[in-house]
Amino acid sequence: MQKRNALSNTLSSTIVPSRPLCAIVIGAFLLSVAFQSQAILQEEMATIDSAQGISSDVLSDVVSDVSNEQTALSMEIASYNKAKVKSRLPPKYPTQASRKSLEGFATFSFAVSKEGEVKDVKVIDSSGLREFEQEGLIALKRWEYHPATFDGVPVESFNYQVQLDFILGGKKVGPNRRFKVRLDAANDALRANDLNETKRLIKELDKRKKLNNMELFMFAMLEADYAKVSNNLLMEKYAFADVYRHLTRKGTDEKYRSYATQRMFGLYIDAHEYYAAKKVYEKALETSTDDVLLTEIKQIVDQIDALVASGKPIERKGIIRGKRLWNHVLSYNQFSIVDLVGDINELQIRCDLKVIVYDFKPDNTWKIPSNMGKCSVLIEGENDTSFSLLETRA
Repeated sequence: MQKRNALSNTLSSTIVPSRPLCAIVIGAFLLSVAFQSQAILQEEMATIDSAQGISSDVLSDVVSDVSNEQTALSMEIASYNKAKVKSRLPPKYPTQASRKSLEGFATFSFAVSKEGEVKDVKVIDSSGLREFEQEGLIALKRWEYHPATFDGVPVESFNYQVQLDFILGGKKVGPNRRFKVRLDAANDALRANDLNETKRLIKELDKRKKLNNMELFMFAMLEADYAKVSNNLLMEKYAFADVYRHLTRKGTDEKYRSYATQRMFGLYIDAHEYYAAKKVYEKALETSTDDVLLTEIKQIVDQIDALVASGKPIERKGIIRGKRLWNHVLSYNQFSIVDLVGDINELQIRCDLKVIVYDFKPDNTWKIPSNMGKCSVLIEGENDTSFSLLETRA
């Protein structure tokens, strides 16, 4: 009880929209989770329980992007209904990929017309194989929806995302021998705390296409652990997102799902991405039987909701990785891009009721009409471009 009170008191403290932001300790929930990836990599996740723990124990009291249903979305709750699935067939597995035992995923953003057809599809993330992206695009364009409605009238709607996984049935596909040799060398270097050699080997592995989901998982775990040791939160968060996808699929043992949920939730908290943290919690509610974990996370989610409702400024750091589109779900209806290092080519705002594309201009503030519903920001730019997105309530 003492710890929960301490957290509550700190959450109510003053917040300023500049770095470094006043940090607070999560007393109610120390995210102690298994960290060493070797247990997972060498024994296929059989010994997570005995691996060393990490603590993700800092929750910055900058308000982040948990859904703020009390402001711009009051209109949506009253009169707007999102599109609902009518028919959705899975994508065809690419023939050549199947023959070569290749696996992967692709994530898309799309809109739905007032006739219920999928349109304006964009690839925002993938495992890198174009065939999966192409088959995903073909499948999506054949999906049908009951269109969104506003005041009972069908309307176009724009703010949808879906991930399509390409996984071969039957026998589990393991890593290529050459890949495993290089991976083991990188893990040995990381164990020896030789970070320069680990970084070199990670770059070498990254140039090579990952052939299947096990290779994607193993590489992501290595990259996440290297980032953790290097104190690179953004890299760790991006890398562990791939691990989280792997460990929270249907059929995964509950202890591995709990491990992935704990660590992913903690990383999103540390990165001030409270909306994403809440999505991790919502997914756990649907799939987890770990009542202790759910109770502990719920305590934090409740306090995040209260913090967001206060309307304080939100700041989220971002980095563009490769060809991936950086995306962020907005809580408020006004934002700016600050501390830009690199080049942003295009900024797109996808809301429930409208999509707007901009040629990026620095030192600009974007204000979104409150009647456009929930909105996401998609940013396209050069690899390794970094920036901060600062949200304010207009």
